[in-house]
Amino acid sequence: MVEYFRWLLAVRRRLSVFPGSIAFCLAALFWPAAQVWALSAVKSGSPVADLGGGRYSVTYTLSITNDDGTPGYYDVQAFDPLSNDFGSPTNNAGNVSAPGEYFVSNISVDTSGVVAGNPAFAPNASFNGSGAQTGVLANGAAGHLEPNDVLVMQFDVLFIPVIDQAPYVNSFTAAADITQNFVPNSQFTAVSNVDTLDLRTTLTPFTCSNTLYLSTGSPSQFNRIDFSTDSLVNIGNTSHGVAHNAIGYRVSDNLVYGFIRSTNRLVTIGADGTIIGRGTVSGLPNGVDIPGGAFVGDLLFVIPFGTGDLYAVDVGNTATLVGVGTGLTDVFDIALNPVDGQLYGVKDGPATLVRIDPTNAATTTVGSTGISEVGISAAYFDNTGNMYVFQNGDGRVYYVNTSDASTVVHTTLPVQTLGGGASCPLAIAPTPPLLNTALAANTGSRWWQRISNYTDRPHRRLQDSRRNLIFRERWIWRPSWGRPRQT
Repeated sequence: MVEYFRWLLAVRRRLSVFPGSIAFCLAALFWPAAQVWALSAVKSGSPVADLGGGRYSVTYTLSITNDDGTPGYYDVQAFDPLSNDFGSPTNNAGNVSAPGEYFVSNISVDTSGVVAGNPAFAPNASFNGSGAQTGVLANGAAGHLEPNDVLVMQFDVLFIPVIDQAPYVNSFTAAADITQNFVPNSQFTAVSNVDTLDLRTTLTPFTCSNTLYLSTGSPSQFNRIDFSTDSLVNIGNTSHGVAHNAIGYRVSDNLVYGFIRSTNRLVTIGADGTIIGRGTVSGLPNGVDIPGGAFVGDLLFVIPFGTGDLYAVDVGNTATLVGVGTGLTDVFDIALNPVDGQLYGVKDGPATLVRIDPTNAATTTVGSTGISEVGISAAYFDNTGNMYVFQNGDGRVYYVNTSDASTVVHTTLPVQTLGGGASCPLAIAPTPPLLNTALAANTGSRWWQRISNYTDRPHRRLQDSRRNLIFRERWIWRPSWGRPRQT
């Protein structure tokens, strides 16, 4: 090495006879480049496993790589403060019983990638990601990393998520003592890496069907409406402790999204009623309840209560103001009409039907629905543009004609407190819609009556030419006098 530098100085003296720019270029060919230390760190979580009972598990993999050309790294350390996100550690898996509790197990170190360095690394058996035990590696280990060496650590985390805190954006930091002239010099370099744990991967998606979903109460109970018994069927339970609203069905992943009441925190609901957090949405007013929502494509459109403002929410947690609508301050829920691409909702109080353009929030009043009570908390559409709304105050589900705002009672459910509705807008009607609202409004004289369930071999195929909708059922029109007549 000494001889090399003596030779290099001799070359520089000879170059001094050349003009400055030429000498600089020629010297650059021989002068060694400045050393750049490049320790790299990567953290990744395997797909999360849903263990049932609100408990989940994930395997984290941490890797530290010496990307340098020459020096080695000594006193290598890895820190992972799990408690920042997961909550409080427990001393065994059986004690993980409440949201915000977790347990770390199966800590291991893989040194098969440490080829040129010393593989004498060991795991910290006391690591739990909290307090003084955030170090994954045992202190004082003799291992060190030479160029291209890779050290890999793994551990499992069993946890119950805190819904209004997830998703977990968890980081780890790798540090090592760098070398100078191949001797550790107590100058530590540190790098960090972040892994975002998305619990949506564990959710069971819905099937796009003609089911109307309704969330009620606080904490929220997720339900489906059973028209055969005029009742609500529970999906999941309320052990999550969260009250949510503004729910909407996203067709692209067949999941339901909504907001925790009076917050900007987004949640996702699976087909079994499981709820996971998605984090805080930026761009929305703070501390304002968001009562209703509906998807147009992959954007959840919401109207923060009392503002009259229409926002489009990207489930990646950003919101954009679309515009200010006229008369939207008292709309409790909205739904997308897949036929005309417009949003519809019913104002509280006067119960007037409004149509909203999702491109600019321009609002048109269609007319009065004639509904006397207040509290239209859920709105739905089927694939042919039939609208349905649920009213908390009397438990009725109404069919709403979006042309003139006239309504017909479809069924009556138990009276509910609070509420929010969602359904797949690409599905057929939940029950065959009334083919003529004027006919149906003639209460007590005649109505449509179903006399057979959906079958693979229908008794009769009826087509409503106005909506081009075919039902695989047999229906009769029953006058209030005489015997039923097949239509």
